Amino acid sequence: MRFPARRFSLAFLCCASLAAPAPIYAQAATDWQARVDSLAEATLEATGLPSIQVAVGFQGAVVFAGAYGFADLEHEVPATPQTRYRTATISKWFTGTAVMQLHEKGQLALDAPIQTYCPHYPEKPWPSSMKPMTLG
Repeated sequence: MRFPARRFSLAFLCCASLAAPAPIYAQAATDWQARVDSLAEATLEATGLPSIQVAVGFQGAVVFAGAYGFADLEHEVPATPQTRYRTATISKWFTGTAVMQLHEKGQLALDAPIQTYCPHYPEKPWPSSMKPMTLG
């Protein structure tokens, strides 16, 4: 149960730290970066995760990017902000969010056959009495 609370805390800390009025002075930036560092390190220790990446955006720009822990535990390769990770099943969340954003903009119909947007996607060889649906 500790991990979700820590993850929320990290997100909240990043957002709350940036809510300060602009301009962000060097000392203030150092203070919140130190808090992010501390929280990330504590999260690694509490959860046993091998690594964590953190990026903070403000007014359309990345103002902080950090990585903690190891990208490769066996060879003790440190994680960096450029380390790439396999997204695995969480990519469904990204896809679903993108589809719904396109739908809200009127650029995608949820009831259209998938072939409307991916013409090379094979049609099912058996008949279906169900209404076509892009998300299924």
